[in-house]
Amino acid sequence: MQTLSEFHECHFLPLWVQGRQLDMKTEASYRQSISSWSQLTSDPPMDQITDHTVASFIASLCKQPGRSSTMMMSSVAKHCRNVDTVSIAT
Repeated sequence: MQTLSEFHECHFLPLWVQGRQLDMKTEASYRQSISSWSQLTSDPPMDQITDHTVASFIASLCKQPGRSSTMMMSSVAKHCRNVDTVSIAT
């Protein structure tokens, strides 16, 4: 089973970011988000990601300077919707 980072590189970037020709700032934002995920969760395989994994990730993000919980929840929700969309397409 792929990790979220592997999925991001193999499927999400080519189909969702590059395929839609999104802005370079948007791509950088997605890369930063996945980098934070990898650092804070040890990037478990996708079939091992639980509600607890996601809650711990969000809590860790909220503890970082300059991050608001509202901003983080919005970002996480958007990424989850995007992963669902790309998962269906692959």
